[in-house]
Amino acid sequence: MSLLKRQKEKERKAAEDAARLAEEKKLRDLAVHPLVKDGSNRDVRDGYFYGLVFAAIADDDKIDKNEKSVLLDIGSSIGISSTEVNDAIERVASLSDDSKLSLIEECIATIKGSEIGVKLFYAQFVLLWTSHHEHDAGDLSEYLRRFSDKTGVDFPMAKRHAVIKVLEGEEGVDGALVALADWMGDEPLKYFVVKRYGDVSDILNRTRRARASAEKRRKEQSRIDAVRKEFHDRAMALSRQYGSLSYVPQEWAEKFNELFDEIDGADIDWVQECNSVLSALQEIGKGYVGKAIWRPDYQTRRKIAWRLLCMLFVHSGEIKIANDPCRWLRSISNISSEGFRKKVEKFLEENFDVTFVIPE
Repeated sequence: MSLLKRQKEKERKAAEDAARLAEEKKLRDLAVHPLVKDGSNRDVRDGYFYGLVFAAIADDDKIDKNEKSVLLDIGSSIGISSTEVNDAIERVASLSDDSKLSLIEECIATIKGSEIGVKLFYAQFVLLWTSHHEHDAGDLSEYLRRFSDKTGVDFPMAKRHAVIKVLEGEEGVDGALVALADWMGDEPLKYFVVKRYGDVSDILNRTRRARASAEKRRKEQSRIDAVRKEFHDRAMALSRQYGSLSYVPQEWAEKFNELFDEIDGADIDWVQECNSVLSALQEIGKGYVGKAIWRPDYQTRRKIAWRLLCMLFVHSGEIKIANDPCRWLRSISNISSEGFRKKVEKFLEENFDVTFVIPE
């Protein structure tokens, strides 16, 4: 290997080592309990930890290997040595039932001044209580309800389910991580899950971006749906009003501007609107099939014609039909049934760039 290649390889390894050390340091920092980071005194941290020892013992009066490992990890993160962890376990295990219940009351009273501490306590209490398959969900709920009453910090059922989902690693865990982060804060959440998931910063950022994008799309769709409904309702109302008249009102242009000037044609689903017109068109002449004389419903025709003009106005911003809507309305009304249908279809094809096949 040449000198230059050896130097490049050395630099590559140095960069990898530096990145590894930086990542390890970041994970060590994340594994420090928030109560330590915010400078909580030893009494608060002891109260927090003894409450978790109570959780490990209260469900079945013993501490198994897994619970002991969790308590050692939490003790290390909160500044309590392994010797002190063992002493705390022995002390709580030796207490009478009444003394155990008094102890947990004291623990809750000690930590209630820290909302972040309380929320993390709830999460780690659930962690210890559910660390083995055989656990009493009813007792857990009762303890958590009592804690909420004492601290004034609620633990919604949705957040409890999120904690369990995170602990079990079920599908949808990314959403559960964000839900817990939004509730307890990003840094406490990162501490809570660092042993299982490492640094979840990227997961939180990615999931939040996706949610923000989805919410933006939802709001935009909601806005568009409202605009489409508003246009359709106004067009229908105008067509009913003007369709009942046998003449074109002088103020028709002003009325169009009043109703539709602020509606953007780009927001309208023109295929849907055209199909709506065609559905109305199919109703014309029903009941006259097979009769020698067909009497067209002129009012229904005028309604459809006015709808077409509303659509054209919003789609193109103006109405250009030989500069005379009155003449066009007469021409589209005073023709045969088949001619009327063809004229409407042609109008839609020419002005909205769509092709329709009207069902028989």
